[in-house]
Amino acid sequence: MYIVFKCRKCEHELYMDSYNLSWKHFKKLANKDCPRCGEEGYENWILKDVARETPDVLMREEED
Repeated sequence: MYIVFKCRKCEHELYMDSYNLSWKHFKKLANKDCPRCGEEGYENWILKDVARETPDVLMREEED
């Protein structure tokens, strides 16, 4: 399962794998700029949906 977020400006979608999801992943998303339009990350991403599969863009967080 994936949690889908969209950019407020261009509606670009990011998919986060819900397996082992933690608050640190949401903190990273909050600061992530949109890869399509460049909109700053702060308060940019809107929770859109939950999906079973990802069509193209999958945001995978690397372990620090």
